Amino acid sequence: MPTAYAYMYRYLARLSLTAGDAAKAVHFINQALAANSSIFYRDPRSLLTLVAVRLAPLAKLVIKRSLGSVEYRANN
Repeated sequence: MPTAYAYMYRYLARLSLTAGDAAKAVHFINQALAANSSIFYRDPRSLLTLVAVRLAPLAKLVIKRSLGSVEYRANN
């Protein structure tokens, strides 16, 4: 049963990330890790979700900076 919960939390993390709520995604991915961390090395999609959630804040910052620089150049 812990494996089922881990997959459910992984799914909720993916949905949260898609919705743009990185904080909830991190919460759900932590719940998945606590329920059964073995899904992350057995299932490549789970590992990809884990990496995406962990890198989401960095990606958001990079995108914000790159869009901000374009906006800055467009206004000048």
